[in-house]
Amino acid sequence: QDGILTTGANKVILNATGNISETSSSYVLGNVESTRTLTLASNSFGNMGLTFKANGAQPGSTVVLRNTGIALPLGCGNASVLRNFTITPTVTSGLNANVSFTFNPSAELNGLNQN
Repeated sequence: QDGILTTGANKVILNATGNISETSSSYVLGNVESTRTLTLASNSFGNMGLTFKANGAQPGSTVVLRNTGIALPLGCGNASVLRNFTITPTVTSGLNANVSFTFNPSAELNGLNQN
């Protein structure tokens, strides 16, 4: 079934093993949060659209909050896609990581060219 779950000021919380499955027409608009204990292995935080692979210190318990529907100002009159992430690791020094994210081009491009 297609549909958009709008969280408003609330958030969807994925437990330590929870996953989310979204499509271009069925997704969460608003806040999704997941806490995972990170080692040096890659972690997708329950398919929230962010993959984190630590290469330095192990981040330990890490909270990721995804927000969709709000663009961040980038300066010079530019704005971002309508998806952003706040990453809060327990260990905050010695970190070196590869981070990648995806977004829903049908709903989050914010008038930007995907290329």
